[in-house]
Amino acid sequence: MSCPPKTGGSYHGSKWKTFNRIEHILRVASDLIDEVARLKGVEEKCKVLKGRVFLNQFTFVEQQVFELTLDGYSGREMQLILSKEETTIKSQDKISYAN
Repeated sequence: MSCPPKTGGSYHGSKWKTFNRIEHILRVASDLIDEVARLKGVEEKCKVLKGRVFLNQFTFVEQQVFELTLDGYSGREMQLILSKEETTIKSQDKISYAN
């Protein structure tokens, strides 16, 4: 299949219009790819902030237990940690009552 004959430069002009349109489409596609990447970054930041807001509703010890659960600690390991925290709190209460 050969190129159509040039008549009055219209084939040449049409070819450049097509190239310009393709170039424009590629620029738009590139911009969309950049925007998708930016939105994914925003989404990740939102997930982190959502997690922080969720954890802020708990006490510090509850936050630690929740984080330990996410890290894969067993129920027994968490009980030991909570028991140590409870002992620490009780001893601090005794000291504050003594003063």
